Amino acid sequence: MQLIGIGIDIFEAKRIRKVLKERTRASFVRRVYHPHELLRLKNSGFRAYALSFCIKEAFLKALGMGWNEYTKFHEVEVLFKEKAITFKVYGKTAALVKKLRIKEKPADYSDCGSYIMAAVGLYR
Repeated sequence: MQLIGIGIDIFEAKRIRKVLKERTRASFVRRVYHPHELLRLKNSGFRAYALSFCIKEAFLKALGMGWNEYTKFHEVEVLFKEKAITFKVYGKTAALVKKLRIKEKPADYSDCGSYIMAAVGLYR
């Protein structure tokens, strides 16, 4: 396996709580979360939204892109299967993953109360 990139993010969880209470909530969640994620997160607390956001940020950093015109947060769906984090990617982000021939996407996180930290590695 060849390492393509590593992304790390640390995020203050209460920032999401504030955004979810604002009038702009609907616009924010549509830009950040895939519709499938929104169905799963619907009855979750703000920490679940914050965790998904942090993992997405780390994933996009590992791609070397961050949040820009080539990648969109809602094109990265974060899935939790047993104790593993997996991803489904869509749109331009999926095209970039395919172009880079990324096969493995190991990820992990730590929730330390006020802050959540996530790390993602991308390999071909």
